[in-house]
Formats: sequence, structure tokens, C-alpha cells
Amino acid sequence: MKTTVLFLFLLLPIFSPFLHATQNPDAILGYWMTTENNLKVEVYKVNGEYRGKIIWFDEKGYKAKMNDCKDDLNPQPALRNRKILGLECMTSLHYSASDEEWEGGSIYDSNSGHTYDSVVTMNSPSTITVTGYWMFTWLGKDLNFYRVSQ
Repeated sequence: MKTTVLFLFLLLPIFSPFLHATQNPDAILGYWMTTENNLKVEVYKVNGEYRGKIIWFDEKGYKAKMNDCKDDLNPQPALRNRKILGLECMTSLHYSASDEEWEGGSIYDSNSGHTYDSVVTMNSPSTITVTGYWMFTWLGKDLNFYRVSQ
């Protein structure tokens, strides 16, 4: 028994970054790239609310260069002229200490023009999963990101 306790005690420093990754609400702040390497988002905080904006995307499949791509599919005609680059795509997320995730927000998908409810889960200090869903999280779609430098 003493050996087991000692062994677990010795492993604690190795796993502690993972155990405490989501106990810090600001752990989500920074730059994140999709695992498909086609979208880079900056997550920042404004008045206690976590938000994200598009700072790079793969322009393949678009009719224009990245700097000129517009939000053509937005259901609100007045917003169709705004650029995708710099577009705020994630809003209103708040950290839930009890669930250890960021929830209550929404994400906007400029590829479809749809806005979904969202929740973000930190899997490790360097990976997150963003779930966009309609009504129920199990009706959602996950997008995985890894942390990158600016």
C-alpha cells in the first residue's frame, strides 16, 4: 500500500498540468488552430466573457483571397459585406467551474451562415474541443484545436 501511494505521489507532478488545466478560466486564452490546419482563432476576454475571432483560414474553395473573402452566406443581408478575416466567430462563453468548461456561448459558421450554441472543453493545456450544437450537445459537431503561437 505504501508503495502504491508513493508511486502516485511521484506521478502527481507529471500529471498536474492536466489536472489543473481547466481550473484556470483564462487557460483558454490564446491562439488555436484546427487539427485540420484550416482555421486559426484567437480567443480573448472582454468584460468576463470569452470570445474568439478568425485570424487565418485556408482560402481554398473561396472565390477570393483571404483578405477579400466576405460573409456572403450570412442570413442578415446587412452583414454580408463584412470580411471573414477578423470576424468574431465565438461569443458569450463563460467558465463553469463545476463543469470545468466554457459554456453558454455561441459560434458562428461563416461556411454555412448558421449560429450554434457552443461549449468548449479543454482536453489538455494544448488541446480544446469546441462543440457547436442545436438544442442538445449530443446533436452537435465537435471541432478540435491545438494551441499555437501567434
